[in-house]
Amino acid sequence: MTQTLSLKTNKAEVNADQIGGGGGANFGDFSARHLNGAEIDEEVFPILVDQGTTPTIVFRLQEEQHVETNFPQNSSSCSQIYYINSPLASPSSPASSCSSFNQDVDYFKQALDAHVERHPEFKELIETCNSANLVDSVAATKFVNEFVSVLVSLKGNSPSTNDQKLFAKSIISLIPCWKYPGSPEGIDILYDDQSRSGLIQNRLRWIHRNVIAIKENKLLKRKANAGQTGQHANEGTSEAEEPPQLNQNIIDELNSTTIEADIIRLTEATFQHRAYLRKTNENSILKVYRKFTECDFLINLEFSLMHPGIEDNFLIQWPNLVKKLLDNRQRVNNKSQALKKFLREEFDKWDQSTLALFVLLYLIPPTARGKGQGGRCSIEKAKSRLVTFYYSGTPLQTVLDNWDPDVTQPTLIYFGDNKASPSSYFLICDRLTIPLSAKNSTQAIDSLRVTT
Repeated sequence: MTQTLSLKTNKAEVNADQIGGGGGANFGDFSARHLNGAEIDEEVFPILVDQGTTPTIVFRLQEEQHVETNFPQNSSSCSQIYYINSPLASPSSPASSCSSFNQDVDYFKQALDAHVERHPEFKELIETCNSANLVDSVAATKFVNEFVSVLVSLKGNSPSTNDQKLFAKSIISLIPCWKYPGSPEGIDILYDDQSRSGLIQNRLRWIHRNVIAIKENKLLKRKANAGQTGQHANEGTSEAEEPPQLNQNIIDELNSTTIEADIIRLTEATFQHRAYLRKTNENSILKVYRKFTECDFLINLEFSLMHPGIEDNFLIQWPNLVKKLLDNRQRVNNKSQALKKFLREEFDKWDQSTLALFVLLYLIPPTARGKGQGGRCSIEKAKSRLVTFYYSGTPLQTVLDNWDPDVTQPTLIYFGDNKASPSSYFLICDRLTIPLSAKNSTQAIDSLRVTT
């Protein structure tokens, strides 16, 4: 079928008539280039388009400020050709950066649209998910596996972090119901800058572990069998563990229920899935299981599932250790001038359990590089990363707004009228708050211990 593509500029007009039919093209001031860098002139272009599987082609305008593109309504024969403008503005200018960013997203969006059009079953699945406003675990697995294969075909097995992020934005534009409401861009489920546990990142890691590594291992084995590098062959490599099958509805029910018995039952039913997430770092547990940020007993329940029978050991042993440390403080503080100063100035300000925790921190020996060599953070900073006190009435949101983004480890938060008698306790982890059912600082420190 005859189709016409017209690209207009203020200098020249380029027409490619009868695309796919061998018609000529006057390229004028335009340069066509394959993604791998090969130049495509007017003689090669019709041949490429006429192939059964057309290579990806990018049109870039040189030394032009404005481009108009007119696309035919029925362009199935050109579904693998992507059109990208290259504006005249300097790359360092804000307008150019924004334009380039949008073009890259459009480029990935075009690639995804073309892929979906060639696979009607995925188009139907996308429509179903958007209609239900939900992407369950089965659909998520299908989408990630399929779409990441598109990314790999475009950018290779190791796409840049920027490409991964742009690709995630393109997927969200295709499946808006997958947008994560907890961040401005909404791509955290697919691409997570902080924990590196987005679905795209995990799939690429899986590819590296299971596709590339296994191929390399097989090559080593073949060489070993041929007697070339037998002593260096890597034996016993096995495929990475696949995630356990889990109905997304169970997670959704856990995140939404308010009945304690149901929370316990569903937490126990989903334990193996969280164990997999901990083992593989595939995703943030707190982002998938939001109930942990709402329910004050789940941290300790999770630890009892992980280590049944020993969950109370700390609560039994810690008070005895506290008494021994503080009863012998005169002998202990001789080991450190900093500890001696801390006990002199802070002994009456903190409750005894927290005081003993800080004493242990002061007793940690210096690193191999010696004192004052920058091998670890200061004692004061280390103390604030263990326990931080706020006066009663301080809004939690204010605490989060002023939280150091570099501190991602769990930190215990005390609220009260003074440090010696806190009235409530929270954990902050990955800038998310977790309420604690602790009645005293010993129980709160126990909750901090089980999260690290």
